[in-house]
Formats: sequence, C-alpha cells, structure tokens
Amino acid sequence: DDDNCSKIKLLGKIKDTLASKNGDFLYPEMVHGGYVHFMMNVIEEADTTNSIFNLFGTSRLEPPDMDYQESLQTNTAASDSDADRWKQQYLCARRQIVLTPIGKHIKQVKAQAKLILVLADAMRCHSAVNKDCDILHRDISTNNILAVDVRDSLPRGLLIDFDYGLATGTVRKGSRPERSETLPFMSIGNLAYIDTRCTALDNWESLLYLVCWTATIGIISKNRKDTQERREKELEENLFYIVTPSYD
Repeated sequence: DDDNCSKIKLLGKIKDTLASKNGDFLYPEMVHGGYVHFMMNVIEEADTTNSIFNLFGTSRLEPPDMDYQESLQTNTAASDSDADRWKQQYLCARRQIVLTPIGKHIKQVKAQAKLILVLADAMRCHSAVNKDCDILHRDISTNNILAVDVRDSLPRGLLIDFDYGLATGTVRKGSRPERSETLPFMSIGNLAYIDTRCTALDNWESLLYLVCWTATIGIISKNRKDTQERREKELEENLFYIVTPSYD
C-alpha cells in the first residue's frame, strides 16, 4: 500500500504515536487491519480496479504529473480533462479493520450533559491526532463519534472513521482537497469549495453544526419527526388563538 493517506496507514500512525502519550482521552487503536484479497483471473489481488475496468473494455485513468496538476490551479479550462477526472474514478479495494475500544452510537446517550462530555472527549482526540500525528479527520458527524461506557464513571467520547483522513503534509497551501465531511455538518469553506487550505478549523466548525443539530432537531429520525409534529401542533394552537373571536 503506497497511499500515505490510506486509512490503515493513518490508524497505524495514530496507534504508534499516541501509545506513548498519557493524554486524558481515548483514541481508536487498530488491533488488526489489512486488505482483503480476491481471486481475479487466477491471480490474488487486493486492488481489483484494473480487473473490473477490463470487464468493461476500458482501463483506469492514470494521475497526471505534478507540473500538470499545478497548472490546473490557474487553468480552469482544463478542469474537464481526463487528467483531472482521474480523481473521481472508483477504487475497488476492500479493507477490514478491527478497532478498540468498543463504543455505542451517541444517540444512546440520554443526558444532555453526558453528550457534551462525549463530544468534548472526542475532540480532545481530534486535537491530539492533528497535533501529534499531523492528521486531519475531515468528517466530524453524528456517526463518527462513539460513546464508550466506563465502569463507575461518566461515558467517554471516541472519534472513529478516518475514511476522509488526510496527512496534513499532503495539503498544499492555498489548495483545498476534494469535498469531504457529512453534508449537514460541512464547513462553509468545504461546502462552497473555497480555494483555501483545509485546516482543523473546518472540523471545529463541523462540531459547532453538530451541536446545533442535536440541540434543535435531535440525532435520530424519530426525534426529528417528533420535533416537527410538536412545532405543527404549536402553530395550529397559536393560529386558533389568533383567529378565534372573543364573545366576552
């Protein structure tokens, strides 16, 4: 695996770096991880992209050289070329990863104060990963933070899912990688695809939207439905009081 932004490599770096730290936070510790190999034309392959492209009588696009990539920053007319579209082609590879500790979805945290503690704990991990491991998470959302039960103590927060994780050294100044993050929690810079450097502030902005989301309409669809029904009922009651004449 030559991809320095591979999820397995990023998690391996997190484990190796943070294992020696004594920070008051949890981090995803990879117990085992690797590629799943498939038999393709009597050959064991982890990356089956080429074989799948061959089935359709075509081949995968190759990335352009660095000089051409830099020219794309100033030449927007070339944005539809094959050399640019290679970024959007599918990579057909399957990975399996075993992580510890085990957590539960934050929708199972009933108390508001405990939820805030879980979110704060997860962002402590985010800060450590960014500062000590030089990795940006880039997808702060309700599905990527777990609550970990601790006996005789308050729940802890665990940041998971580094699918969009990126080694900060690969982000050039003045450039923003492809869009990441989950739509309701995307930073404005990411949503509008502003040509500025992607930083940890984008992730903190996502956390702000996550807190607003959970505080107003809830985490799960049932909460959102209940909130909508309650608002409609309140609206009907207010209209009733407005339009009903008084006979006193």
